[in-house]
Parts: sequence; structure tokens; C-alpha cells
Amino acid sequence: LRERIATLLRAQGIPADAGRVLTTWGGTHAIDLICRSTLQPGDAVLVENPGYFLIFGRLRQAGYRIVPVARRPDGVDLGALEAACREHRPKLMFLQSVLHNPTGWGSSAANLHRALLIAHQHGVLIAEDDVHGHFHPGHPTRLAQLSGLDGVVYYSSFCKALSPALRLGYIAAEPGRLKPLLREKIYSVLTTGALNELVLLEVLSAGRWRKHIDRLQQKLGAARNAAARRLRDAGVLLDHPGEGGLFLWGAVPRGVDVDELVKDAYLNKILLARGATFMADGAGDPHLRFNAVFSQHARVAEYLAQRFAAVASARGAMERAGVVA
Repeated sequence: LRERIATLLRAQGIPADAGRVLTTWGGTHAIDLICRSTLQPGDAVLVENPGYFLIFGRLRQAGYRIVPVARRPDGVDLGALEAACREHRPKLMFLQSVLHNPTGWGSSAANLHRALLIAHQHGVLIAEDDVHGHFHPGHPTRLAQLSGLDGVVYYSSFCKALSPALRLGYIAAEPGRLKPLLREKIYSVLTTGALNELVLLEVLSAGRWRKHIDRLQQKLGAARNAAARRLRDAGVLLDHPGEGGLFLWGAVPRGVDVDELVKDAYLNKILLARGATFMADGAGDPHLRFNAVFSQHARVAEYLAQRFAAVASARGAMERAGVVA
């Protein structure tokens, strides 16, 4: 199975063999192993802002210091990254170079190259999160590809593309870094499930994985186009819609209270993910993360259009009355 996974990695330009691959119980388990093998309580860790919110909770629970670094449509903010490295002297940095969660943004090769140089200069290990990379319809550049796994620990997962019930992920790293990761895996769970591994081995060996991913990418592309069209018509601002994947990142119109909208949507049996959930610094944010598949349903756009129209009408009436500027 590890050799099959290494074959997938080599197809992405990542130099890997079975000796550089470790299986895990999914991406979350990979995050845990990387933290356990690298950090001590009180250590600083750089995270993207916005970013994957479950990482924030995991880091805080273990007593690590979270240092947010702004994320841009073309990659991490390089000025903020260098400043954070100088001020906080972090040991580890989590980055999503491909189909960033929650935005769906990618990263330019130039941005990734510069991020690698900054990390190398300051002795920061990069953990590259690629759990959404399977959904990218093209051939994006990855940190592990540019670095040859030098100074980068790469991890991904099959769970989102196959089933959350079939928990299996993997880490790729240089042999010297893989040994402490393996030790932490043995300490924490001893081994991953043989049944899960055998199922994945059959899927990969029979060629079913590539066909499945091709179909998923086509369906996701159609869903994203339909959802983006409906959301824009409803009034959602999708100024940087991303390169693909499961999510769309859109801002609500001026004057709309995101928190109240999310609460009201829930009462109407619509679950919206507010942007502030994905902010490592806890700051408010006017965005919502939309699931591309569910957001192509007419009911979501109709609900949003009605609420946005009501807010605009109320605001207009208040402005005419001189209550607001």
C-alpha cells in the first residue's frame, strides 16, 4: 500500500518511495503525529488566517502558541510570514498550498518558492496539508514537489474523496523525519486498520481511484459553476472563487450581520459556516464558506436573496430617515 501511495506522490512530482510514507487514520491523525513529534508546550506555530479551524483547537489544547499569518488568493502573505518568523521564532508552520480550506485558493509557484526560502532561513519545518488536493482539476505546484521533502512534511487523506467512514491518510517525509512520526504513531494508536488498508490497496491497484477522482472532479466543477451562479444572483460577492474543490468563499453585502444571518438560517434548516470560524485570531469576518454541492440548490439562494433584500430595504429606510449615514 505504501508503494502505491508513493506512486501517487511521484505522479505529483513529489520524490517518494515506500520508505518515505507512513499511513495514518486520516488527516487529523497526521496533524496530531506531526505536532507530537515536533513541538513542546509553549512552542510557536504559524497557521494561515483564515485556515482550517480544527487545527486551531488541536494546537490550543496542547498548549502551543498560535501565530496567525494572513492568507492571500495567490498564497501566504510573505511579508507577514517573514515578520512572524523573526518575532516569534516558530518551530512549525501549517500551510495548504492547494485548494486552501476555507477559500479554495491555490498558491503560485513563486509564492511557494519564497515561503520555502523564508522557512529555511528561520529553521521552520513546514507541514503541507493537501487533503483537498485530490479535487484539483489541473496540475498545481506543491511545496513538497519544490522542496523534494527537504524541510517539508506532506500529508493527505483518502477520507474526503471516498468516505469519512473509511479512515485512511498518509504522511510523506524524509526517512530521518519519518522515524519519530512512526514512534508517535505506535505510542498513540499502535497501527492503522488492516481492513481499511486492504480496501485502499484494492482501490489503488485496480485503477479505480483515478477513475473515481476524474468523475468527482467533473461533478464538482459542474456543481461549483451552478452554485456560484446562484450565489452571485442572490447577492453574495465571490471576488476570488478559488481553483476548484468542495468550497466557495463569499462575502455578504454591506450591512448584513453574519452572525445573525447564520442563526436565522439555522432556524430555517440551512447550515451556513461563518467566516469568523476559520479566523485563527478570532476576528470578525464578512465571509461565509459554502459547500459547492449543497449550495447549487435553489432554496439556499432564494433564502439569501430574501434576507439580503430585507436588510437593504431596512437600511434604505433608515438612511432616508437620517438614522444612518
